[in-house]
Amino acid sequence: MQSENQGIIDLTKVSAAIQSLAGDNSDSLKNGVFVSRFDTERLSLGWQNDLLLSTESLITIGLDALDDQVSSTTGYSVKSRTNLGLYAQFLGRLGSADIQAAIRLDDNEQFGDTVTGVTVIGDTGPRCVGFGLQAIIEATTSRRMTSQNNPESPSDIPPPPERPPKGHHTLVIIAAGVLFAGLCAAVFWLSERQAQKMGTGFPQLQEQAFSLTDQNGVMRSNEDFLGAPLAMFFGYTYCPDVCPMTLSVLQIAIDELSESGVDASDLQVVFVTVDHERDTPEQLAAYLSLFDMPVTGLTGDAEALKAVQKSFGIYAKRVADTDGVVLWDHSSAVYLYDRGGAFSGTIVFEEPADFVRQKMERLLR
Repeated sequence: MQSENQGIIDLTKVSAAIQSLAGDNSDSLKNGVFVSRFDTERLSLGWQNDLLLSTESLITIGLDALDDQVSSTTGYSVKSRTNLGLYAQFLGRLGSADIQAAIRLDDNEQFGDTVTGVTVIGDTGPRCVGFGLQAIIEATTSRRMTSQNNPESPSDIPPPPERPPKGHHTLVIIAAGVLFAGLCAAVFWLSERQAQKMGTGFPQLQEQAFSLTDQNGVMRSNEDFLGAPLAMFFGYTYCPDVCPMTLSVLQIAIDELSESGVDASDLQVVFVTVDHERDTPEQLAAYLSLFDMPVTGLTGDAEALKAVQKSFGIYAKRVADTDGVVLWDHSSAVYLYDRGGAFSGTIVFEEPADFVRQKMERLLR
């Protein structure tokens, strides 16, 4: 489905992890006499940030670093190695085409530099039967350092020594990890500031007046949905894929949050049709009864629906496939509003499930 780019920039998620793993400290003994030692240590660091550029465009950027060390009585020529990885991914839509592009650079101290990437373009068409193109790139610059196993003779091996203190490079990586954690905290703070700006910049619910008919034949206005969190989606009951999938994703997120103790009892899920010809109140009632969660369906005449679409910045266009079946291209984002009617953000189609849960939890708390 298509949507208009409304210039939304939402730093939706920042994550960081610093983990030190002492792999193994092993002494080998023979008849109670020290023979050899083999100690390993791995320190890992990771940072990731996801940026929502529009209702249907998501960029993920991040890095990860590994530091491996070996301390042994065996004379290895390579006793440590580091790997720094940088990666980025874009997910978006252009018309009915889904676009995914990703690239990763690994700089490995022992094995060299590697660049890998993939680009996938798929067009499901109006009836989800289309084409897909995929291109994969890979380039490697070798920098292999061979490891030689030159054990010292047993007569040269001293009694078990005291294990040396960790090297300075470990302290440097830990310090870098602390700096990255601070950077992530700063980006998270900026993300919240940006979210607040989005909330104040996008029209509040009370400013987006509409009057539509629900599936029970009752006239409903925007003011009826104030006072409780709201998730609003625009679609149509004959939609073959995006609409039922989106409502199912919301249902799963609500169920998981309820199981974790988050109260979602007052959440309002509203389904506004873009198909005034077929989506009568009776058709909405039959369709929405298929879902386990309560959903309010809204419909109206062509002019009323166009007015509410314009107010919310919704793209909707009537199309037909080769068999003459009437379908609609339309914006596929879910619009979120808090209890006060302030815009809280969006959930885009095929957004990762943990992102959906986080946004819904923030809306409900």
